[in-house]
This record gives sequence, C-alpha cells and structure tokens, in this order.
Amino acid sequence: MKAYNIVALALAAIGFVGIAVAQEKGGNAAQVKAYVQFDKGKPMNIALVPKQDGTKFFFINKETEQMMGGDVTKCDLFYIQTPADLAAATKTFKGGDFDAARKQLGTCKDKYKAYVGLPGNPTTKAAVMELECAIRQMKWEDVKSLVASFPNPGALEYNDKALYEVAKVMGGVSDDPGALAGIKAGVDAAKEDKYINSTQYGWLMYALGRAYAAQIPAAQLDGTIAEAKVADANLAIDTLCQAAVSSHGAAMELPKDAMLRAVKILWAMPGVKEYAGQAAAGMDLNKWNSAPHNFRDAVALAYLIKNVYIPEIKDSTINRLASFHVNTLEGKEKPGADAKED
Repeated sequence: MKAYNIVALALAAIGFVGIAVAQEKGGNAAQVKAYVQFDKGKPMNIALVPKQDGTKFFFINKETEQMMGGDVTKCDLFYIQTPADLAAATKTFKGGDFDAARKQLGTCKDKYKAYVGLPGNPTTKAAVMELECAIRQMKWEDVKSLVASFPNPGALEYNDKALYEVAKVMGGVSDDPGALAGIKAGVDAAKEDKYINSTQYGWLMYALGRAYAAQIPAAQLDGTIAEAKVADANLAIDTLCQAAVSSHGAAMELPKDAMLRAVKILWAMPGVKEYAGQAAAGMDLNKWNSAPHNFRDAVALAYLIKNVYIPEIKDSTINRLASFHVNTLEGKEKPGADAKED
C-alpha cells in the first residue's frame, strides 16, 4: 500500500481510510473532477473522491497518489467540472426532448449523489433540470414527487432555490375547486423570493389561473358562464394571460396552454357565442367596434395563437375566432406620418 501523508493519516483516524483503499483497488464509484485553489496557491485540477462531509471534500493528489482533503469555505476557488454524461443530458434537455432528458438526468442525479453537499455538484444540477422538465411537461404528480425527494434542498441558492420554491406550488396544480386557497398561499410565498425570474413568475400565474378557472363548473365552460361566476372567470382570464406574457421564445409550454385555456373561458363568457353568430355573415370595422369586449379579447388572443404561437393548431374554435380579426389601423395614416424633419 502506498504511503499516506499527514492529511491522509488524519482522515484515516476519523474513519475515511476505506475511501483511499477503494481508490487504490480501482473502485468504480462515480468520480468527478474539480478546479481548486488553496490559499492563493497554484490552481489545481483534482479528481474528487466520491465522499464528502458538509463543505469538506477529498481527492487523490495525481502527482503523489495520496488522498488529501480540503474545505470549500477555505478555498480561494472551487469549481466542479461538468461530467460528460451530465453535459449530454443538459444538451438533451435544452433540445426539448424532456422524456429522454429526465431519464438521463435521473441517472446522473443518483450517480453523483455522494457530492451533493458541494457547491455546483452534478446531482443538484441534474435535479434542478429534472424538476424543470417535469414542470414543462405539465406532469404535476411527477413534480410533487420530485420536490418531495429533492436532494439536499436546504443547500440551494439563488435561481435554483427560487425554482424549487415555485415547483412546490406547481406540484399542487389541480382542477379541484378546493385547491384555490392552498395555491394562493403558495404563490404569495414563492413570489417573495427575490431571485424568481419572469418564466417562474409565469408558472405561478399559470397555477393560480388554473385554480381560478376551477371555480367555474365544467358545464358552464362548455356552454355559457353564469353571471355569478363571471368574477371568477375574469380572474382566471387575467391570471392566465399574465402567465402567457411572462415568457417569450423559450419555455413556452405553459404559456401556450394558458392562452388556450383563456380563450376557452372567453368563448364561454355571456354574449360571446351570440355575437359570433351575428358576425358570421362578415366582420367589418363597425361590427368590431360594437362587439363585446370579451368577444374582441377572444378574437385577438385566438389570432395570436393561430398566427404567432401555435400556427399548426387545428382547433375549430380558435380558427373560427381568428377569422373575425379586424385590423383597426388599416387605411389609417401612421402616427407622425406628416411630421417634418428639422
């Protein structure tokens, strides 16, 4: 057996000698590399031993092949390099194949769990992306399960912590009318996190919009919303539209679904279907200007869905509403058209 230095002997004394022996015997435990700098010395590339204790870490000195230790809080620099399999999983995730990404990320999360207490560790990175995958898939029971089993959530910081707090709300998304109070409380708490980004805020609004929409009986959503439920409908529409506008160009799964749900509620609002029947003979500017606000909102949102967000959509209601769109600026001079340059 190779000789140990003083640090290795100290580690052996507190029960970590088995780690060094496993390494010497060629153990196949997952290993990652890190970039570290001690006391303003020369930065080193190190191979971490798959074992850590809080902020303490252990590694094999590649020159002496001796096991050594350190504390992240006393390092000038500590950065864990991304393992190749996590890099591949990240690429799959960013490519939008969430089913495949979740399998890859789940494997990485388990494989590198020995490092979960260290900053920037692969397990936490994988768990955060896995959680986002489930949210964007809108698989709420999976989200709830992943939140419950999340590794070491107390060590999360900044945007990762915000995502975790938002995910706790998203795991409760439901069409049960009784879920509203819990969702509202969760949303209020999560919004207090200063690191929450616009996409995460939009997810919260989606959860709240779903909860407001759940207050409307399904039969009314399929027909006409009763006057007693119009206030709930307006809250649902406004909140779902906030969810829709919080993301632009990325992570659009929930915003798109929010828009479709908002149109469905608008279509069921009193007077909307009736006006659509009157306008079937042909829409013009006069008819548009005299149309109910809910009808115009439904048409405008349907037009955006069909022409911008989901051009491939085949929904008959969306297509019908979009056909009523009127360009109210057509034939009018642009503001400032007559203005002369100085």
